[in-house]
Amino acid sequence: MNKGDFQGKFLSFYIPLILSILICFNALLALILGIIPYIQSAISHTDLNLYANEFIHNSLSHRIFTSFSEESVHDITLKVNTITFLILGYILLLIARGVYRRVRFFWALALIILILLFCNSFFVYANTSVLTWIYAIEIIGLLASWKLFDKRFSKIRLSYAQFVVILSFILALLYGVIGSYLLRDEFQGIKDWSDALYFTVVTYSTVGYGDITPLTEEARLFVVSMIFIGLGAFAGILTFIVGSLVNRIQNLLNVFNKGKKHMKDHIIICGYNTLTQILVTELVHNHTPFLIIDNLSGSNNASSDIKDQIINGLASDPEVLRKANILAAKSIVIAYDHDADNILTLLTLQELLTDSDHKITTVIRINNESNLSKAKKLGADEIVSPYVMAANAILTKANS
Repeated sequence: MNKGDFQGKFLSFYIPLILSILICFNALLALILGIIPYIQSAISHTDLNLYANEFIHNSLSHRIFTSFSEESVHDITLKVNTITFLILGYILLLIARGVYRRVRFFWALALIILILLFCNSFFVYANTSVLTWIYAIEIIGLLASWKLFDKRFSKIRLSYAQFVVILSFILALLYGVIGSYLLRDEFQGIKDWSDALYFTVVTYSTVGYGDITPLTEEARLFVVSMIFIGLGAFAGILTFIVGSLVNRIQNLLNVFNKGKKHMKDHIIICGYNTLTQILVTELVHNHTPFLIIDNLSGSNNASSDIKDQIINGLASDPEVLRKANILAAKSIVIAYDHDADNILTLLTLQELLTDSDHKITTVIRINNESNLSKAKKLGADEIVSPYVMAANAILTKANS
């Protein structure tokens, strides 16, 4: 790789990474601004409207609702600002992810939102704080690096289980919010939709502050039904979110570790085809750790559940075997469709193990009977010939 190619790859990785980190900072700041009045009120035990007075006095929503009474202005403005900041923060987090992946759609969306934020801060409120200049830096960075964002937007693909978890959570949340609001007269502390939402989240998360309590038998029965319906859905969505975050962090660590998988005592499967698909199904069923080495064209048919366990490449490449952490693996199954690929992979494996004390069980697939001796000489522990085994089985049955 020449110097120019290295610099190009370096910039194409780190510029989107830095921009995505800055956008994540903006997102976290928006989320904090959305909830900080409530946190401050809970800590200081002061009236929320008194604390929020200065925070929302010059906001756009305050100007919109000036026709209401002063108390209503504070209440409505605070809720509008909170919802606005939370939505903005969530959108910016999604945009940051797309910018990191160099998707041109999210580049355009980030540019539009950042320009609006900069204009609102600099021209509307005449604010020249550090945040305003961060907006400017991000805008300049996006404009200067627009050629890097060459990937098209691809739809988010969810597995059936993930879809069921998300749908169950949404339905459970609607059940709790709508039900508690309709029964608000039978609860102490529920007056509006925000109270119903708060009560639902607190109930599903098993926090139970006790500030909202059911007063009638019907309300208590409804809370019992909420617990049965919502706890599983709430736990499922938390598991889904945490699992996604863990996968993202693991993928990021893989990037910094040049894609090396930090598994131990795992099974490495070389080639993803009809034969190895059966092996993978059994390994998943038995919860056995494994990795698959295959090129992109061979792994396109893999289910989304094992996508993260596929290393792109050929096992005949020593670097690919190192990414699979071959020196910590328990066994390796070399099962490409062609004998030449399998024997070449076995040769590469033996070269890597020459200077190592690590013992690994080697199972190789050989189709042509004439190649069995070659695999034995190269030190394969087990040799499997599906065609020979099938032919012998057929002959046995035919002669019986």
